[in-house]
Amino acid sequence: MENKDEKFIQLPKLATTTYRDWLDVLEDVLASLKLSSFIKPSFFLGKSPEDFSDDILASMAKVKTIIKTSITIEDRQLVRSCTNPVEILKELNLKYRGPSAKSAWELLVDWDDVTYDGSISGLFNKLREMFVQFEEKGLVLPRYFINAKVRKCLPAQYDDCRRLLMIYNIGRKESDYMTDKQFETEILKIERELKSKNDSSQSASLVSVSKKKQVKFYGKCNFCGVEGHKESDCRQKRKFLQRSKSGNKVEPKQSRSNSNTDQADLVITSALVKTDKPSNNGLPIKFIADCGASFHVVNDKSLLTNVRKTTGNIKTVCGTVTNPDQGDMICDFYNGARWISCKINDVYFVPNQPFNLISMGRLCQNGFRNEMNQNSMVVYRNNDPILVGNWSSEYVNIMELQIRVKTSVINTAVVRSLSCWHERLGHFSADKIAKMIRQKRVDGVPLSLEDDMQFCSSCQIGKATDVSHTEEEDNKNIKVGMKLHIDIGGYFMSNPSIHGNRFFLLCIDHRSRYMKLGFMKSRDQTLDLFKRIINEIKMDTGSDNFYRPVE
Repeated sequence: MENKDEKFIQLPKLATTTYRDWLDVLEDVLASLKLSSFIKPSFFLGKSPEDFSDDILASMAKVKTIIKTSITIEDRQLVRSCTNPVEILKELNLKYRGPSAKSAWELLVDWDDVTYDGSISGLFNKLREMFVQFEEKGLVLPRYFINAKVRKCLPAQYDDCRRLLMIYNIGRKESDYMTDKQFETEILKIERELKSKNDSSQSASLVSVSKKKQVKFYGKCNFCGVEGHKESDCRQKRKFLQRSKSGNKVEPKQSRSNSNTDQADLVITSALVKTDKPSNNGLPIKFIADCGASFHVVNDKSLLTNVRKTTGNIKTVCGTVTNPDQGDMICDFYNGARWISCKINDVYFVPNQPFNLISMGRLCQNGFRNEMNQNSMVVYRNNDPILVGNWSSEYVNIMELQIRVKTSVINTAVVRSLSCWHERLGHFSADKIAKMIRQKRVDGVPLSLEDDMQFCSSCQIGKATDVSHTEEEDNKNIKVGMKLHIDIGGYFMSNPSIHGNRFFLLCIDHRSRYMKLGFMKSRDQTLDLFKRIINEIKMDTGSDNFYRPVE
């Protein structure tokens, strides 16, 4: 081979591949340059460097250069003292395949730690390289272990590939299982399909929304008073005209709720929900019926009470949300005649969500049923209508529900601070508050509180039972040992000491201010500890002069 073609021959870095693959490529490279004899031990057997000609020494230096350029700086320091390529390969083989290399157990641990990093091909190549390392250690695993590991590492969007692998392998012999190359090809097809989808189709996980192409109208309808459409496009007006022609004129009905104003049947099935508290953009709060959603979702955290943290992920229009907040929503349902106070449990808060979603499937699981026709939808419970909805005038194929949230509920702030609830509940300890929450003794306290209570000055002041006495006002007749001030402390300690003590007993002599301190594990040890302290005072002072002897 000519010298001008030698620069096109490249050897992979040993740090980026296995030693076996690197050695195979090295042998091919040297064979193409007609230098393969320089890595055979028999070529240097019984010979010294003085026995070689200048041409052989030059070729030997070329082989050493090819090897050294494909290894790390650390490996170059390791082979610096080697005189020929055979000695270099011997040192590298000892490092990467000898006792200093990873053991079979370490390779199994690395196998267990392999995860999906966003590249399907990279995942398969990593597992194949580890299979080669297993073979070098004499550990032969079935080839379908690669597919089993990939199936475990794949994210949720590749569930079809998981099912395909299971269906293909069920009922077949192990020798007929799907190969790793076939499985990789199928996954890459799914990956290309996912990448080719538009952003609009990817974001339609909770609800499929298709806005009308016409320019949105931001004014107010002169007929029904609802914003978002003109009188000529008012669906309520068309229904009213149809009823008038048929002779079934609808008269307004009085609401049975004291907190609600008079409403007519014409406005009962309005597409937009009217509430006293508008949203951030000035528009009323909307609640959409979603038959495909798995959870109830709101975009305003102030709509919820008893907010708590959850574990897990949920898919939304804005993507996957990790550990979302969950709470209860106190609201009113309109059943066509009156407003009914209701409470929806387990509602997720997802910021930047365009809609407030009510999962109809979740309602049906709790004893509800719904009926839908070309005009409206009615939700029943125990065969009684409890909620009505109508087709949206702004979106296509979307049903909007008549739900409102009370202003008092919206303005209620949810406090998750333990120190705040400690003050609200009369300075109870953290353990007592946690016990009350578990036993549901108090309503409105979040299930998870932030532990920010370190020291309470009010508790310290409240536990003070006496004021300091000056020595000038003391009774001169009180002698040393006649009056002791005793107090028990430590009940606020959440963790015991290294010896298991939680309480301490402090004794101070009234006259001399002589102090004794003892520790105990429980309060029932107070008397025994007090007797021991009295005996220690007698031994320290050498006097038995006490006002009342201790038996």
